Amino acid sequence: MRYSWQYPSLLLVGEIVAAQRVLQGNVQHFESLTAGPWQPLLSLGFGTPPQEITGIFDSGSSDTIIPLAGSPLCQVPNQQCTEPAPEVRDGLDVQVRGEFDINQAADVEQLPGETFNATFSGGDGFDGEYIKTTVTIGTDGQGQVPGAQVALASGGQPAGDFPQFSIYGVGPRENEATDQKYDNLPQVMKDAGVIKGNSYSVVLNPTPLANGSVFFGGIDRSQFSGELQQVALDPDNEGKILDFVVKMSSIRLDMSGGNKNNNQTAKVTKDQQRARMRLKRSIYRRASTRGRGKAGGTYGGRQAVRVSSTRRGSHNSNGGNGGNGNSSNGGNGNGGNGGNCNNNNNNNGNGNGNGRKNGKNGNGDNDNGNNGNGNNGNGNNGNNGNNGNGNNGNGTDNNGNGLINLGLKEDEGFTLFDTGGVDLTLPAGVLKRMAQALDADFSKQDGIGPVECSKLNADNKLVMGFNDDSVQVSLALDKIRVSEDQANPALAREGLCEVGASAVPPDDNLSIMGFPFYTDVYTVFDLENNSLWFAQAKGDPSAPGEQLEEFP
Repeated sequence: MRYSWQYPSLLLVGEIVAAQRVLQGNVQHFESLTAGPWQPLLSLGFGTPPQEITGIFDSGSSDTIIPLAGSPLCQVPNQQCTEPAPEVRDGLDVQVRGEFDINQAADVEQLPGETFNATFSGGDGFDGEYIKTTVTIGTDGQGQVPGAQVALASGGQPAGDFPQFSIYGVGPRENEATDQKYDNLPQVMKDAGVIKGNSYSVVLNPTPLANGSVFFGGIDRSQFSGELQQVALDPDNEGKILDFVVKMSSIRLDMSGGNKNNNQTAKVTKDQQRARMRLKRSIYRRASTRGRGKAGGTYGGRQAVRVSSTRRGSHNSNGGNGGNGNSSNGGNGNGGNGGNCNNNNNNNGNGNGNGRKNGKNGNGDNDNGNNGNGNNGNGNNGNNGNNGNGNNGNGTDNNGNGLINLGLKEDEGFTLFDTGGVDLTLPAGVLKRMAQALDADFSKQDGIGPVECSKLNADNKLVMGFNDDSVQVSLALDKIRVSEDQANPALAREGLCEVGASAVPPDDNLSIMGFPFYTDVYTVFDLENNSLWFAQAKGDPSAPGEQLEEFP
């Protein structure tokens, strides 16, 4: 049975589909000059009767944060609780997203003394107290979740001129912004019997202001091709699952789509590349710096970017077996692909229970084996360079598949999957090689410079490997192209486009798959099995679910 309602403020129709305890919600692809080119917005109801509030659907955090009506947070210039003054609205591009009036809700439970203080990487901050109330997905009550714990923000400040949004964090419990951990929204949905398991799947829409979907508790098989492929989550260095982090084993560039203008363009000089980069700097950096990594854990010995607890200690393999050397692909401590230590990937390789995933366990049995001899240890790339460095990113793999190896290093593989991320964040060396292949400039501060739009087409792709490349997915380059409405008109006149890709900060080692990734890769966030599952997306991401199944 299908239930529908309208959200006039979003200029869209929201739908919820219930079948086998699977709930579908619409996630709008919002963009603006101040919010950036990729923001996933979801509308939920809070309290009884439900008060509609729109927030960022965020797998990179774990608290549901909404603003308290009349609070100082709703008085800041870039607030979106109520209608702001016209000069503020026009200057900051803010809209009414809603607020929670505690006096208008009949079922609010106060939780005295239970406070939160959430700080995000770009400087956004929220503080206040937790409450319990009913959260509704759909105003008809079909997706009604009683007794959900919600962070009611009374103070805080968005960073710079970034609009103030509510945050719908659906990450692991351990990443909550309090020492008193609680069951957050997906788990409470399961406990209430609204969904079967603590999981949800996501497919987003590449078209600005159009809808994608989240399927709480299940999947829609009509939205992806082939079978879902499992990749186990990596615990942090204390063995905790704080984030949706897995280890990427390779990243390559497929340029088989060429230049869709079908003409040979003159080689761009370095001076021309730099001039193009200067045009980029004026429009896009504010949002991209705000949206970078929110991971709470330490992975491979370095702290991910978030104001949170610092975590040190032994790091387990992504088999999730407490460091017993078992890998997710059936290895037994000697590697899951034939028992050769030089072929290990995504496991400890020596079964000693304390090997780190970045290979710094001092015995040479790192994830890709002893690759100092010029071999990459698993033979998948076969390019006679250690993890792609042999061709400096400008050649192709020697197996004849035409893919350009972007040289992902062993300790650069940890990757956060964050629906609230505003772009892709990749190691600087990877982006530099990608820029060379696209004939663009590169800087660590600004990422890849403007690229000829014709090269950012659906047939040119980033190909990412996981589980020693036994799992591979691709992201078409047209999906990381900043829309014309967000781009500098001076670039558009030259047939140039901006690329939504920025560099990992030098003091970090965590890549991030933000919003654009989910426009091409159907992704299941599965906390029942501590895994991510991937498949290539297909069809209309806003369509009502046609083949809904509970998952797992």
